[in-house]
Amino acid sequence: MKGTSTALCGNVELGSALSQSEDMLNKHLELSAQAQDMAGELSAAVELVTQLEELESVEAAQFSGRSGLLREELRALSRSLAERVETLRAYVCFLRTAEEVDERMQSLQQGYRERPQDEVCEEESECRWQGLLERFLTMQDQGHGFIRSSTMVSKSLGLDVTAAVGVVEKAMAHLSKKKAALMDLWVSWQLQVSHIKSVKKQWKKFKEHLKKTVHDLEAMGEVLAPVSSADLGSDLVTVTKLQENFQRVKPHLMQLNAEVEYLVKISELFTQRGIPVKEKSEKVAELLHVHQGVKEKAKECENILGTAVRFHQVYDELENMLLSTSASPLPGTSHAHLQLTQHQERRSHAHHLYQLAITLGAEVTNAVRQAHALGFSVQRLQGRLERLQRESEGWWAEAERREENLLSNVHHCLFKEELHELRESFKELKKKFNNLKFSYVKRNEKARNLKAVKNQIQQMELYVEKLQVLQKKVQTFALKVSTSTEKQLVGGGPREMEDAVNELRRQLGDLGKALEEYKQSLERTARLQQAVDEFQFWCDELSSTIVRVGKFSSECGTKEAVAVLYRQFEKFVWPMVPQQEERIQQITEVALRLHGPEEGKKFVEKTTARHNEIVESIKELCSGLLDLEAKLP
Repeated sequence: MKGTSTALCGNVELGSALSQSEDMLNKHLELSAQAQDMAGELSAAVELVTQLEELESVEAAQFSGRSGLLREELRALSRSLAERVETLRAYVCFLRTAEEVDERMQSLQQGYRERPQDEVCEEESECRWQGLLERFLTMQDQGHGFIRSSTMVSKSLGLDVTAAVGVVEKAMAHLSKKKAALMDLWVSWQLQVSHIKSVKKQWKKFKEHLKKTVHDLEAMGEVLAPVSSADLGSDLVTVTKLQENFQRVKPHLMQLNAEVEYLVKISELFTQRGIPVKEKSEKVAELLHVHQGVKEKAKECENILGTAVRFHQVYDELENMLLSTSASPLPGTSHAHLQLTQHQERRSHAHHLYQLAITLGAEVTNAVRQAHALGFSVQRLQGRLERLQRESEGWWAEAERREENLLSNVHHCLFKEELHELRESFKELKKKFNNLKFSYVKRNEKARNLKAVKNQIQQMELYVEKLQVLQKKVQTFALKVSTSTEKQLVGGGPREMEDAVNELRRQLGDLGKALEEYKQSLERTARLQQAVDEFQFWCDELSSTIVRVGKFSSECGTKEAVAVLYRQFEKFVWPMVPQQEERIQQITEVALRLHGPEEGKKFVEKTTARHNEIVESIKELCSGLLDLEAKLP
């Protein structure tokens, strides 16, 4: 179906060449066959959906909605194809007839340039000439019919017939000019024939032919008379039968038109051969008078019946549209958009049909009033027009309400889709946060060093920024929902959507708190880790200093040297001890807040024990230095 729709999209211009137009027609006939196949497949799918509904399947409603969309799309597709095929077929038919007429003219032109040999050749030539006139009139009839029907082609059909109308008009003008030149050649040829045959014999034959033609024309007028009592507002079947009856006699009418044209031209030759002008003029005038009456009556009859048939076709199609039921709004943005588009196209097509029906009905009514001789009745047709106007008023109002409802459904689906995207963004951010947190917690103690903690903090700052961006989006969406009207949202309306937005905002708030708490925890961990690292560094440095001082003391040989070493060591060490005790106090506070009373106490005990060990080492070294000083001379 997508392929067929793609093939029909865009504006198509009818070609000027017959082969090009035939290819275009064949392509559309293939598409029509494909559309029929699709209709069969869709019918089978609808049957399956019906079976699912009987089984109370949870997916039945969804499939039913989709099948409804496809059915509506296929209906519009088939309608466009049918209208295109009808227009293309009429155009191709004209081009074929025009080509045939042109070939016949060329053949006759070559024959009329040669001198007639015998009577058999003359009769054959006359038959060919009358045959050409019939086909020429048929070509003109097809051309005028195509031009008339082109005015009814909807713009939404995507078929540009402007150039084709120009081609038809140009072809008819060219062939008319060629026919006039050929007729002059034919007259010259007939003059040569008239010198061979007896004038009296020719005149007698002409009068018999003319009498027969007048009789045939009068009979044709009587044949057209029975349709005069028909009511054109009955129904499509009745009016179509009237048109078919006319179409059956139309070939004979075309033949009579050709014979009249032939006889009129022949009569001009007798003036040059001594036949009394008055007698000839009276007989020709009688022929033309009868022919004009029949011709006008036939033209009026054809136009009225053709317009009436088209009116009933449009009326029936429009009535089916007015009586058809509409499916409920479908969920999903794409389906909602498609459903709205289909409704708008359907509404536009219905408006086109309505305007066309009113126009056609008025044309039929006016034509019947002017064609008094035909006596057609349009009473029921006027009743149909009045009924159409009454029914359409309610349908237009319902179609407008339907469009508002579908537009509201589109807004609702868009809101739901945007809300779903916001929810997914929230879930993704929350998932990343949980994964980050878990990946850190599952590490061993050695891997959870200061660098790892700082990396975690950087990630958390990034997540906090993303959360703020998401919160702004939700705020903007909440404002959009709050300013929307009841018409823009179906179902539970703005209240339902606002509740969903508020719930999402609450979840975002909870996530924000979790992010902030974890970030603060990481920052405390970083401070604790840094303090512990600094304390450990102090312990290591002091231990090294104690070892070095002990080594230096063993090298001192006098009291003065030991005293200097003692004073320097004491001056260097003891001021740092209160600083470390203050640092231990900070470590204790952070550890208790971070790990709790029990775990925090265990964590601090290690640091305190280490500190006590260092202090004891300092005291022992100081005591040792004093003892050494006392022993030395």
